[in-house]
Amino acid sequence: DKVVDNLAAATGGSSDKRVKRVRGDAGLGLKITTDDDTPGAAITDVTAGGAAATAGLEVGEVITEVNGESMLDKDHDQIVAALTSSQELDIAVEPASKLGAAS
Repeated sequence: DKVVDNLAAATGGSSDKRVKRVRGDAGLGLKITTDDDTPGAAITDVTAGGAAATAGLEVGEVITEVNGESMLDKDHDQIVAALTSSQELDIAVEPASKLGAAS
């Protein structure tokens, strides 16, 4: 089974981005980090050709929402659980600079 092409990617009037994604068998193809100073989860690595890269997610963006649920007050394990909770994901991200964090 291969990574499914991007279902939809849309940008709103602001700098935030929302992508709908189907995880492949290899997962999303991204690494995240969390810390007490930054809400959400910062994307630290995106695998070339993986589901996250195909969806347009980029290093330096912060995952703020998964499937309609805010990730801003979640810990690392809770965010990983949300990202692996289903094959179909609706992920909202924002640049780290917009959240007042260093990228």
